[in-house]
Amino acid sequence: MNELAPPRAFRVERRGVDVVPRVEQWASPRTIGAMWTGSSINIAYVVYGALLMGFGISFRT
Repeated sequence: MNELAPPRAFRVERRGVDVVPRVEQWASPRTIGAMWTGSSINIAYVVYGALLMGFGISFRT
């Protein structure tokens, strides 16, 4: 049977720390940066901040 190959974005990287040729790159630095930013700023930080502000804790002295 002829099985479909997995999408290029979901394959395991086989190059290690070697430079990936431009034709094999599937994302730009901007899209990868957006992914990292989105995973770093998650909902827990927003909820914790809202709780702290709700309890009256502020950054001002």
